[in-house]
Amino acid sequence: MLFRSFGPAAFVSRARKEGLRDFGACQSPTSAFYILQGMETLGVRMEKHVANTRAVVEFLDNHDAVAGVAHPDLPGHTDHALASDLYPKGTSAVFTFEIRGGREAGIAFVNGLNLFSHLANVGDAKSLVIHPASTTHFRMDEAALAATREVLPHWGLEAATVEVFSRSENVVLKVVSAAGETVAVRLHRPGYHSLPELKSEQIWTQFLDGSGIGVPHARRALTGEFYVPVQVADTGDERQAGIVDWLPGVQAAHHLADASLPAAIERVSQLGTLTGKIDRLSAAWTPPAGFVRHHLDADGLMGAAPFWGPFWDVPELSVDERARVIDLRDALHARLAAHGKRHGDYSVIHADLHAHNVLIDGEHVTVIDFDDAGFGWHGYEIAVALSAFPQREGRDAMDAAYLDAYRIENPLPEVAFGMVPTFRLVRMLASVGWVHERPEHGRNQIRPMLDAAFRLAEELGY
Repeated sequence: MLFRSFGPAAFVSRARKEGLRDFGACQSPTSAFYILQGMETLGVRMEKHVANTRAVVEFLDNHDAVAGVAHPDLPGHTDHALASDLYPKGTSAVFTFEIRGGREAGIAFVNGLNLFSHLANVGDAKSLVIHPASTTHFRMDEAALAATREVLPHWGLEAATVEVFSRSENVVLKVVSAAGETVAVRLHRPGYHSLPELKSEQIWTQFLDGSGIGVPHARRALTGEFYVPVQVADTGDERQAGIVDWLPGVQAAHHLADASLPAAIERVSQLGTLTGKIDRLSAAWTPPAGFVRHHLDADGLMGAAPFWGPFWDVPELSVDERARVIDLRDALHARLAAHGKRHGDYSVIHADLHAHNVLIDGEHVTVIDFDDAGFGWHGYEIAVALSAFPQREGRDAMDAAYLDAYRIENPLPEVAFGMVPTFRLVRMLASVGWVHERPEHGRNQIRPMLDAAFRLAEELGY
């Protein structure tokens, strides 16, 4: 089936993913010869390598134009003691340093070098330098970085390093403090959620945490509050900033990408159990007075002003397609309204609980990114997860395993499960609106999403 769909690319992909993963690469005789020859003099070369690095690092550390140097051989480095114990002969020749004067000063420095080559790889016979701010990380937000450094003292933190980790609805920054702690700072998008809504999100995640669900642990500022307002210089917008502990682990989606079918089924069963438990707990939970979050009901999903934007307004639609999408919107709105909220399947939901928002660290599982959380149907929660599973051989078995695990944890009435295909179509259309209003995420996604929605609508009889 895969070969018929993708041709030779299917065989090439399988050979790479299974052959290299299971058996390892086979080195050429020439490469093996060069490695063996080089190992004979490696010790002598590394001594000089380390000595040269120490000289350069010490020079930079004492230079007025340098704001800071990071290398374990320096006494002020957080890992100096550990490095001295593990590597008494010296650590690597890789180090970082910050030049005073910002991005432009860094560019001028690199452009003025004669001996060092401007390359991004690590490991070479040459001396290499890379300026991430103008190359690999040129999209980093200077204003967000500055705002983060401004708010950290409200939590009693001083930054050693700050980097933009992701930029979507919000800007998430990874911060390593001077004390060696790693935290995530989230600068919330202005106008998306009010402060009462953000506080309500925190109330719900605390409830889940107390119920045994792994969630990010938020830190209180010195004032006792979870959020602190900060001005972002480039736009003048005021954003609410919050801090959580940095979470280890790998996204569940990465585990699914290369897993065998039995392993994938086991993983999606785990996700089904997790989602079912969250929905069951939330259905039995009574939000406190003042709890405020959006509603992903008939109006919130398929109304005249849906939460994620008017998906029928995208320029990728022809006149006939636009009319078709509007008809779909109206039909789906009527279907959701008729289903109603009387089946015990409507409560606070995550609303984006797919495999990319689940971190796995050994046996520990953590749910992240509660920004879309609001009141909604459990069937929509299920549809979100199913829609994000990779298209692969055995996909039907994966879907069935997820639903079986979910049912055990949260045995909804069959009428609720019967709505899942409709919610998958709703999710597709809502995602079109989301991308439409956020073109930085790639408008090239819209056409395939629309085509998939049209096919599913036809299959479902809409």
